[in-house]
Amino acid sequence: MRQPPKVDCPIRRCSRVESEEHAGFASQPFSGLPSAIAELCMDAVRAGIAVESVRSLILHHRLPAPATADGEWPWPFKVYVMGSFRLLKGDAPLRFSRRIQKRSLELLQALIAFGSTEVSAGALIGALWPDSDGDASYHALECGLYRLRHLLGEPGAVIMAGGKVSLDRNYFWVDMWALERELHESDHSSSDAASRLARIRRLYAGHFLEQESDRPWTLNTRQSLRDKFLRSIREIARIYESQRLWQEAARIYQNGIELDDMAEDLYRGLMICHRELGEHTEVLQIYRRCRDLLLRSLGVPPNPKTQAIYNSARQTLVTTTR
Repeated sequence: MRQPPKVDCPIRRCSRVESEEHAGFASQPFSGLPSAIAELCMDAVRAGIAVESVRSLILHHRLPAPATADGEWPWPFKVYVMGSFRLLKGDAPLRFSRRIQKRSLELLQALIAFGSTEVSAGALIGALWPDSDGDASYHALECGLYRLRHLLGEPGAVIMAGGKVSLDRNYFWVDMWALERELHESDHSSSDAASRLARIRRLYAGHFLEQESDRPWTLNTRQSLRDKFLRSIREIARIYESQRLWQEAARIYQNGIELDDMAEDLYRGLMICHRELGEHTEVLQIYRRCRDLLLRSLGVPPNPKTQAIYNSARQTLVTTTR
């Protein structure tokens, strides 16, 4: 019996290209369709197919990152600003200890906080050198950019033109950028809610630069991302609430509280879920936890809406125990 012809998988074929270069097989497809090949390579990495070979191929041919590329793509640099700050060159952390290098990294952090693209020199100077004047402040920025490029080892990674500074996004993957894309996701269908929450939780590892300085530009970005994160948590929880899936909604609220235990409305949502489940004792315990935290941290009691849910649950318990 004749064997059927073997079908060559294009993703697997990517992992063989490098070994065939001596025969000239690589040059034509890579020069003709770099974006399509890059997408194929991204699919291969996600599927776990010959990952190291595919990553080597990407680097060797300097394939541009496709629009779908995530943190698994072999970016020249990866920057983590959610929670603890980390800067990786390839997959290895960049080591820095000198004060001058830390200042350069603060410039990188500020660029990310201000949006990374066409950030005005004035905004950066005001954020990092507020006490400098005129030519001295501009010179401080130029020196900072020079040192940052030197630290990265890639002069083209940070661009200044027309008084505006940008990170070249072909060089960088930043967890905040990935998080913002996820938070802007418009599909809030219940079928995707669980996986969307998992992606958001993975990216929101902590508040923006929470272990770094508390300068105004840091605090503003931190608060903005926190608000977007909480809004997304509420939206996902309400998908389950609309279907009266109270246990699932309660898990969503609890997830949010674990990352931001000062968000009173998440406690209120959690209380409502347990009330609907008939777990009134749990409602009282959640309220007391929220109340104690607010009094200790802010010196204020829960707002009237939260208190109303508590009073309702307490009254129900009194009635049922008579």
